[in-house]
Amino acid sequence: MNDKKMNIAIVSYVCARNSGSRAPVEIARALAKRGHQIYFFALDYLTDPETFTDLKAASIKVQLIKKKGIPYFSLIFAATQLFHNLRKGKHEIILLHTIPEFVIAARLTGIPSISSYYGTQFNAISEHVSKTLFVIIADKILNAIIFIRSWIIVRLPNRCISISDYAKHEAHTLFGVKTKTIYLGSNPNTLNTQTSSKQSTELRLLSISRLTPYKNFTLLINIVRELIRQKKPITLTIAGTPIVPAYKEKLATLTNKHIHLILTPSDNRLASLYKKSDVYITADRYLFFGLPILEAAWFGIPSIVFDFGAAHELVQHGKTGYVVKNSQEMKKYIMKLADDSRLCKKLGSNAQVFAKKFTWDICGRRWENVCRKMLKQNQ
Repeated sequence: MNDKKMNIAIVSYVCARNSGSRAPVEIARALAKRGHQIYFFALDYLTDPETFTDLKAASIKVQLIKKKGIPYFSLIFAATQLFHNLRKGKHEIILLHTIPEFVIAARLTGIPSISSYYGTQFNAISEHVSKTLFVIIADKILNAIIFIRSWIIVRLPNRCISISDYAKHEAHTLFGVKTKTIYLGSNPNTLNTQTSSKQSTELRLLSISRLTPYKNFTLLINIVRELIRQKKPITLTIAGTPIVPAYKEKLATLTNKHIHLILTPSDNRLASLYKKSDVYITADRYLFFGLPILEAAWFGIPSIVFDFGAAHELVQHGKTGYVVKNSQEMKKYIMKLADDSRLCKKLGSNAQVFAKKFTWDICGRRWENVCRKMLKQNQ
């Protein structure tokens, strides 16, 4: 049984590697590398040509599903298409890293399915506007919808996997579901992680993520601005894909010769940014995993992160970086590394070793084991 190659369908939302879309792509590649027959399904929407080509080169059969009609009903149409395509594929198991509509379609096929829980984010409206009575009421209504959509992802498939112990705890608290943790990987094949010599009189800080308010980039900018006013030799580069146009514009107004904003960087640009940076920082309030922390570690870069979500799972305090509780602690540890380049290098070396526990090959092997176990139980 352990040598049998499986026919596995992986359902994503889009075929791309940016942000949260990277995980299903890399898991598909890892499972294909282990000899399994992989079919990759995603919407024909925001498709990255390079990702599409890479999947095909890995002998993964990619099927892009078209949306037709008015906005929401187009997803229903796409889910219907997905249902028929999955039924025709003779798949043994379906892995779901996708939206509730596609989870329902997969479940209706009767094929064993496993979803992946990436966490639930509430209060989406008040993230962007000031809290008024109307906003509070609207948020409560939207939170109920968000809860139901996450419930479908966690409860409807035969099994659910969480991407961190923090996400695992949340899945149990919110939905009463016991899940297994399979950490995502780092060191993606598209990033050249060969380190380069870093010679600079400045401490170069880096933060990478989607440009949206809950990432707290303005907080990081204010911390760096205060340190610069104290004549500290520091720069900050923020890189990511704009999600909220107004927030992107706000960040753009805060840039200067010390604070830089890079929009939608390619993987090559990301690799270049990592190589030219000394410390990675983040204040992400919804840190369910945080791939950039581990990607930075592969480049020998320590991290200073606010104590949200899975922070302690990704950073070993005092060994691979620091986990901080407030802005004062963030400033304290930034200056500690700015004043001690040997310590910064030592933490970076430790981080590089630690990151090797989180590879896509390891992730793929664990997903393979879960799939085999489910198929054995269904015999």
